[in-house]
Amino acid sequence: MNKNTKTRPCLIICFLLAVSLICLSLEETSRVPLIPYNSHITIGLYCFGLIILPLYRFSVSMRKSILIQIFLLWLLFVISIMSALWSYYPYLVLKRSFIIFLPLIILSLMVFSDKRPIDTNITVLTIFSIFGFALSLYGLILYFFGSNLLTSEGHTIQVLQLGPVVLDQRIYGHKPFHRISSLAGNPNNLGAILMISIPATITIWLTRKKNSISLLLGLLIQIMALILTYSRTAIACTLIIIWLIVVANLGLKKTIAIGMLLLVVLLPLVIAKISFAANNILDSSRFTLDLNKREVAWLPLLDSIREKPFLGVGFGTSTESILQKSGVDLSAHSLHIGLLSEIGIIGYTLFALYWLYTLIIGMFALKRAQSDCLIKALLIFCLSVSTGLIFHQIFEFKVLRFDYMNHIWGYISFTTSIITGLALETRQESEITT
Repeated sequence: MNKNTKTRPCLIICFLLAVSLICLSLEETSRVPLIPYNSHITIGLYCFGLIILPLYRFSVSMRKSILIQIFLLWLLFVISIMSALWSYYPYLVLKRSFIIFLPLIILSLMVFSDKRPIDTNITVLTIFSIFGFALSLYGLILYFFGSNLLTSEGHTIQVLQLGPVVLDQRIYGHKPFHRISSLAGNPNNLGAILMISIPATITIWLTRKKNSISLLLGLLIQIMALILTYSRTAIACTLIIIWLIVVANLGLKKTIAIGMLLLVVLLPLVIAKISFAANNILDSSRFTLDLNKREVAWLPLLDSIREKPFLGVGFGTSTESILQKSGVDLSAHSLHIGLLSEIGIIGYTLFALYWLYTLIIGMFALKRAQSDCLIKALLIFCLSVSTGLIFHQIFEFKVLRFDYMNHIWGYISFTTSIITGLALETRQESEITT
């Protein structure tokens, strides 16, 4: 097998994840997908990737950890399909099970057959970083230089005309706490993207022998955009992920020192902002523990869990089976509550076991990867983001939905197993040489 053949799964993986990000995350100011037929394009390209992959004589790695992970994923897929048997919407259950799990299964085959997973991972992190930077720069340019306009639907948008080109973004909230959304359509969506791209940028920074000023500038721009989303969940989870990455790479003492330095730099800016908008802070829900009406959706979901604790109402149908019948015009807004209501304790336990297993094998491998800085940094990224997503999905429902975050989560969990194997091989080689 030649070198070019080995790179094919890498190219396909990077292309599919880039397509998922662009097609499934970008929206117009009216919240309509920016890319027409975005779901059809995404599914079609994943199926095309599966068709052409055998042409390159791919072979799936047969490590024990990978086989267990594949088994758990398929078992979760089967349980989701079986939930159609007791659901009021069997067609929806089958349809959503396939469009959600099929890309994950195809992606797992590609990741587990990749002969150059480290190169692939670095390329994927670069894609995340560039995408987050582009969205951040777009949103900040409009925030500082755009003009506010009120649409006929009562929405506020920021517009900037550059010759024949018109840039716009929808903003939320009230002055002085306007929340930017860039091309993501919603501040929480933009925050979720930056929650991945910022740690990716930091990891690239840590793995480079020579760190560039442009990389640092890109990181600062993304952090500024994240702050201006005022997305409490995304900001809190990003801080958790960054804290885990920095502690694991630099140690607790250096992390505290860096934290104190940032506090000294940022505290005056925060105080100035609070002083400028002191009268508005108490009126803004962004500075409270308010659930932003999520509890309205959670109450009927919890009632349904108590009525059908073991089997649920059918995978992917919590909106139709529970919320709409309760007169609630909201989505579940919580992976954990929503999934419990859909596939019950049995299905949710299997899902939690899959996630927990990935974290456990990664943490065991991390102890053995200290000699290889690159493998260590990539493994820390995967474990930190996986941990952060657990908290993020308490208030959002993007994993196990047809969403770009589901594909990112899947890729990170599959990559954790691959890098775990590499870490163990590196440890064995070092023991043999010594």
